[in-house]
Formats: sequence, C-alpha cells, structure tokens
Amino acid sequence: MTEKLKFRCFDTSRVTEEIANVHSLVSGDLSEPYTIAIYYYFMLNWPDLAIFAYVDGNPNEFVGVIVGGLRNHQQRKLRGYIAMLAVKEEFRGRGIAKQLISEQIEAFKQHGADEVVLEAECKNKAGISLYEGQGFIRTRRMSRYYFGMNDAFRLVLPLTEKALKPTVFLNPTETEELETY
Repeated sequence: MTEKLKFRCFDTSRVTEEIANVHSLVSGDLSEPYTIAIYYYFMLNWPDLAIFAYVDGNPNEFVGVIVGGLRNHQQRKLRGYIAMLAVKEEFRGRGIAKQLISEQIEAFKQHGADEVVLEAECKNKAGISLYEGQGFIRTRRMSRYYFGMNDAFRLVLPLTEKALKPTVFLNPTETEELETY
C-alpha cells in the first residue's frame, strides 16, 4: 500500500457529514439495511467506538469504518459489541479491517470490557476467518437471524477471566448501568 493509513474517531462536531459518510460506506456491504437511526444510536452514544480509517491528508474521506457499543450483560459482564465493519472495495486485502478490529478491541479494553461480541453471516467465510484470526470464537449459530433468512454465528472474544466463566456463576457487578441496545 503506497498510501499512509490513519485512524480517527467519530467527530461529534460533524454529526450529519460523518453519519452520511459511514452510511454510504456501510450500506452496500452489510447483509441487511440499517436505518439512519441505528447509525445515530451507536455513534452518538459511543463516539470513541466509531473508528474510521482514511488515507493521510484526507481525514473526511473514509476507506474503512468499524462501529460498536458497550453494555452490561446480565449485570455481570461489560460487553463490547461490534455493530458494523466495512472497507471500501478498492482498499480491501490491505489489512485495513484487521487494523480497525485491533483499534476497536483496544478501545473496548480502555473502557474495561470483559468480552467483545458480534454476529456474522454464516456464509461470510472471509469475515468469519478474519474475526477468528483475531481470536474470536464461534459460540452459537442463530437460525434465520438476518432479514434474508440467513443464519448467523455469534462470535466472542474474551478479554478478561470473567469472560471465560458462565454468566450465571458471576456476581452482579458494581459497574454503572449502561443502556442496552
């Protein structure tokens, strides 16, 4: 790759432009359409968990994006959630998705997350391989999960010892209650 890649988080002073850019990048790549409200929900609640990749010198032209959120899972674990990941087609195969995932995992760790979860369409072999290469583990197959009636895998990346224990055996946490999604 001849271009130097940079990363930055969502700019809350440019909400309309940022969300429009993300929508145009993501809309062609995901299995199901997201309403604009979904973008607002994640990016306004967790602006530091919306991470953009761009070519140096052009911070408002995204070549990749990863968007996530956080919530308490059954009041026992803090769970990071990857809602969407997309890289422009002409920039694929350059490791940008891996870098975005790594940046996102670090952001979740800084928030004290115990684990990171996501769903991936079962037929998305490249995506599943990408996540498993980053340490994610398939924990569940969900039948007819997507609008097109396609199945999905739930993938989990444990970040702490707490993530390795069944939730039922953990005591409720003292952490602040986070909004669920």
